[in-house]
Amino acid sequence: MVTYKQITEYIKKEYGYTAQTCWIAHMKEICGLIPKNLSRVKACPPTKQKDFIETFKHFNMI
Repeated sequence: MVTYKQITEYIKKEYGYTAQTCWIAHMKEICGLIPKNLSRVKACPPTKQKDFIETFKHFNMI
């Protein structure tokens, strides 16, 4: 299983910004990797969602 740290490091290297853990969790929900959290406070910005999907594909998560 890929860790949040690995995802964060990959996003930083490939896309040049630091991914927040709440963004990773939100995108995992969107991709069906974890159950939905109805009380989510910070969603992943729509402009960054494609980066996360590509990252998940890189790690063969989806």
